[in-house]
Amino acid sequence: MIEEELRHIEMRRYPLRLSLRSRAQVEELLREFQLMEMSLEADEVADHSLPKRLIELVDQFTKHFAGRIDEIEAIRAAALARGEAEMDLVYELPVSARGSIVALGELLEECDAYCRSDAYLLTLETPSDIVAFRRWSISEVVGQLDGNPPAPWPGDV
Repeated sequence: MIEEELRHIEMRRYPLRLSLRSRAQVEELLREFQLMEMSLEADEVADHSLPKRLIELVDQFTKHFAGRIDEIEAIRAAALARGEAEMDLVYELPVSARGSIVALGELLEECDAYCRSDAYLLTLETPSDIVAFRRWSISEVVGQLDGNPPAPWPGDV
């Protein structure tokens, strides 16, 4: 078995409540996309590839990194239970996760454009503070996987 190269990731001043809102936004979008995909006729699927691509990427990411995701969720939940608004979140991530993280960020940007269009979604476009958090998070993880030093969350918590 080949060992994956791991990198130490530090998310400084990680805003816990904003991260919960961000996760809830993505989960809402995924639920709506799953319902949309189930209701599409076979000939309509090609015209609606974004929902399918997002669902597949999130499924792949979750399956491949399930243990690490659960670890990070437990750390965040414990900090929230203690009443913390922010924390320095530290974890290890395989360098191989880089491509999936970049792809997820790009797809979420595409989803925002989709929500702005007249696609008749119930899910609204992602609020600007969540977009800023998402972009910072992805930039930090990708940057640190590339060997860059961490930068703290610059916004309000």
